[in-house]
Formats: sequence, C-alpha cells, structure tokens
Amino acid sequence: VEGNSNIDVIINAENKVTLKPHLNFFGSNIIRFVATDDNGAVTNGNNITINVRAVNDRPILEDIDTLRVVATMPLILNPVASDPDNDILTFTYSPPFNSNGVFIPTLNEVGTYTSIIKVSDGTLSTTDSFTIIVEPKVVINEFDSNPSGEDTGNEWIELFNPTNQAANLNSWYLKDAADHTININVGNLNANSYFIVSLDSALLNNDGEELRLFND
Repeated sequence: VEGNSNIDVIINAENKVTLKPHLNFFGSNIIRFVATDDNGAVTNGNNITINVRAVNDRPILEDIDTLRVVATMPLILNPVASDPDNDILTFTYSPPFNSNGVFIPTLNEVGTYTSIIKVSDGTLSTTDSFTIIVEPKVVINEFDSNPSGEDTGNEWIELFNPTNQAANLNSWYLKDAADHTININVGNLNANSYFIVSLDSALLNNDGEELRLFND
C-alpha cells in the first residue's frame, strides 16, 4: 500500500481491507494498492481517493486528585481541559461547589464530600468525580511568650476548636518565626474546646512572636 500517510490500511489473511484514519485526521488521502506475486512481478492498482469526514471529539479533562480545605477557607477549582477540535469549552460543577467552582465550607461542614465536574464543547462532554476533605479549623487563640518570672517551662500556646466536631491533631504542629517546630502532643481536641501547649524551653520571642499551625 502506498500513500497512506494519514490512514492505516489493514489487510487480513482473507485479503479483506480495513481502513482506519489516524486520530483527528479529516480530509482527502490518496492511496494505491500494489500486488506482488511469488516471482516478484508487480502490478500497480489505480489511485483511490479516501475522503474522511470531520467528527466532533470529546473534550479532554485532567483528573482532579483529592482536595483538602480548612473550614471557612475558600476552595477554588481551576480545572484543566483541552479540546481536539479547539471548540469553546464550558464547565459545570456539582455541589458543594457553586456555579463558579467555589466552595467555602462553614465551621460545621467538616467531613468528606464527593463532587463531579463536567466539561462540554456544546455537544459532547467529559466528567470527573473527585473527593473533597474539609478539615476542622483549629485556631491559635492566645499565647504567652513572656511570662512573669522564668520563661523556661512557663511559656504556653492555647489552641481552640470552634467547630461542632472533634479534631484529630495527631499530625498537627506549630512553628514560630524562627521556624522552630513545636509538637502539639494531643490526639483529639473536642468540639468547642481548648488545649494548652506547654513549652519546656524558653523558645518564644519576648518582644512578640509569629506562630503558624500546620497539618500534614
């Protein structure tokens, strides 16, 4: 077979021919069949024009991995999609996201959710299902970086869980402005409860401190 640059030509054992255009190819392709016998004699057939009509292809949507967000913080979807035909694409979001792909969970919406995103070219569409984990909003309520008397063993940081669910703090930790890691050493912090992190050493800056709370 000659000239089949855009079309795969498959000839089976019964000499039946299957034509398979390449992905996203449309238009004309001229091919020619050449027959050769056992003695090497060659016979060229006539040129055959194959016209492949354009068809609409589905949009391609990149998978969305599991998303995590802290309660009261905005989670904004930025989906990535493309269209083989360069059609204009529109996105549709299912709850808990709004029509703009934004979800701002309240303090009491801690938990796991499943959502679906759909991208459409106006005719065909592609969907993806993914998981959202809303984590509790535990806050640094107050701290004492310069207690009266000796600092060592007397500095403390108070955490507060303002949600209506217990928060598992096993993987949580604090960091100060100097990037020191402060372990919290508590399992669950009950709903609407406080926990005091007592420091064994004089770690905090007496002139003021910046504290950050992390969850791995």
